[in-house]
Amino acid sequence: MTNNMTNLLVHRCTYWKGKLYCITRSHNLLFSVDLQDGKIELIDVIPERNILESYLPGYMSVWNNKLIISPNKTNKIWIYDFISKYWNSYPIKGYDHWGSGGIYQVYEYNNKLFLIGGSYPAILCLDLENNSCEYIEKPYEEVKARHAEINYYYFRAHGARLDNTLYLASCLDNFVLKFNMETFKHQWIKIGDDNFVYSGIAWDGHNFWIAPRSGSDIVKWDGKEKIKKFPLPDNLKQHTGYIWEACYNNGQIIFPATNHKKSIMINVQNDTFEIYDQQYPLYTRLDNGMVVNQTLDGTLSVKAENIPEKIFSASIETDQLMQFYKEKNIKIYKGQTIYYETLNNPMLSLDVFLKLSTSDSPQKTDTDNQIGKTIWENIR
Repeated sequence: MTNNMTNLLVHRCTYWKGKLYCITRSHNLLFSVDLQDGKIELIDVIPERNILESYLPGYMSVWNNKLIISPNKTNKIWIYDFISKYWNSYPIKGYDHWGSGGIYQVYEYNNKLFLIGGSYPAILCLDLENNSCEYIEKPYEEVKARHAEINYYYFRAHGARLDNTLYLASCLDNFVLKFNMETFKHQWIKIGDDNFVYSGIAWDGHNFWIAPRSGSDIVKWDGKEKIKKFPLPDNLKQHTGYIWEACYNNGQIIFPATNHKKSIMINVQNDTFEIYDQQYPLYTRLDNGMVVNQTLDGTLSVKAENIPEKIFSASIETDQLMQFYKEKNIKIYKGQTIYYETLNNPMLSLDVFLKLSTSDSPQKTDTDNQIGKTIWENIR
């Protein structure tokens, strides 16, 4: 056994009974972190998927002792029963869509789940008790009518909820969708300059804060007519590919950098603006008010109201992870080829690749170390 460690970078997470349940970004793995002692437990893999498929979940939520995983790259909602340890699934309609067809937000209301299409063009109202699902397409049809082409997400992963009403910031223009989960009524509200596009929205208890995209300004909005704009510095505005999310955390609005290293923090009491160097693979506020973030070195931070922040290292011995996958009989192959999506994936080190290329693989030559090395060097 070696002591090589693999960082478990989290793509989506949720909370249930003292533990944080997570799915990794760069491979197929469901694991938990005990919030008392930081112990990591490897639980399972999403069925029917390979090891190295990245960004599998759109969102994660808990309902009635079940883990609900909305799709990002699949045409079904996966449901993991915490009690029985069994998986089930709920197929969804196939729509033409941009990107992966992901559903990036989930909200529970009146014992139903509302799944918000990010690149999938519908809101789903899922009633698992009665095994029914209603598809709400009109808001997306209205977006399509405003644009000659849909070339990005409708919404990213950060929305805001006030009681039975959702506020979702459009990634395609300067509108916020107001959606009532009781009546299904909706309204598009135009906010900010015509050239603005957004990537997330958060609520601080008094105001909404809307995250910028493509060089737009940060916008503070009172939910009615009053707005205040916070222009990005020129050195950030010029990077039109930079993406920020939006998250309220203990008196601060954090705009975590997802694909670069310039995060932004605004104090909601005095609107002071600070830029700091940090990139986050994960920064989210859960339904229970818990704020979870992770940095690229694997460090997980968990903060709840009036509870001291807890810091954990989300890493595991690589050999232990390999053994887990072998016991699950999950492969690194798709058809007759190696399946990989993320270059320099921590699970695709040469050592791991050679060990996982066992004799029952679909290609006999994969068991030859020299040929395996050549394949590895070609795909790096």
